[in-house]
Amino acid sequence: MKAKNNNTRTLDQFKDKHYGKVGTAKRDEFDRGFENFKIGAMIHEARLEKGLT
Repeated sequence: MKAKNNNTRTLDQFKDKHYGKVGTAKRDEFDRGFENFKIGAMIHEARLEKGLT
Protein backbone atom coordinates (compact mmCIF):
# COMPACT_ATOMS: atom_id res chain seq x y z
CA MET A 1 0.00 0.00 0.00
CA LYS A 2 1.31 3.44 -0.92
CA ALA A 3 1.92 6.13 1.65
CA LYS A 4 -0.54 9.02 1.67
CA ASN A 5 0.59 12.15 -0.20
CA ASN A 6 0.87 14.97 2.36
CA ASN A 7 1.30 17.69 -0.28
CA THR A 8 -2.43 18.38 -0.45
CA ARG A 9 -3.32 22.02 0.19
CA THR A 10 -6.55 23.97 0.40
CA LEU A 11 -7.34 26.59 -2.22
CA ASP A 12 -6.68 29.33 0.34
CA GLN A 13 -3.25 27.84 1.16
CA PHE A 14 -2.42 27.72 -2.56
CA LYS A 15 -3.49 31.33 -3.08
CA ASP A 16 -1.54 32.45 0.01
CA LYS A 17 1.61 30.82 -1.33
CA HIS A 18 1.34 31.98 -4.95
CA TYR A 19 -0.55 35.29 -4.68
CA GLY A 20 0.09 36.47 -1.12
CA LYS A 21 -2.16 36.89 1.87
CA VAL A 22 -5.63 38.43 1.71
CA GLY A 23 -5.33 42.21 1.48
CA THR A 24 -2.18 42.33 -0.66
CA ALA A 25 -2.44 43.95 -4.07
CA LYS A 26 -1.54 40.78 -6.00
CA ARG A 27 -4.07 38.67 -4.07
CA ASP A 28 -6.84 41.25 -4.40
CA GLU A 29 -6.25 41.45 -8.16
CA PHE A 30 -6.40 37.65 -8.42
CA ASP A 31 -9.63 37.47 -6.40
CA ARG A 32 -11.28 40.19 -8.52
CA GLY A 33 -10.28 38.38 -11.70
CA PHE A 34 -11.64 35.11 -10.36
CA GLU A 35 -14.97 36.73 -9.47
CA ASN A 36 -15.23 38.17 -13.00
CA PHE A 37 -14.44 34.74 -14.48
CA LYS A 38 -17.02 33.06 -12.24
CA ILE A 39 -19.76 35.52 -13.26
CA GLY A 40 -18.90 35.04 -16.93
CA ALA A 41 -19.07 31.26 -16.56
CA MET A 42 -22.47 31.52 -14.86
CA ILE A 43 -23.81 33.74 -17.68
CA HIS A 44 -22.45 31.32 -20.28
CA GLU A 45 -24.10 28.36 -18.54
CA ALA A 46 -27.44 30.19 -18.30
CA ARG A 47 -27.29 31.04 -22.01
CA LEU A 48 -26.59 27.39 -22.87
CA GLU A 49 -29.59 26.28 -20.82
CA LYS A 50 -31.81 28.74 -22.72
CA GLY A 51 -30.36 27.73 -26.08
CA LEU A 52 -28.92 31.18 -26.71
CA THR A 53 -25.29 30.17 -27.10
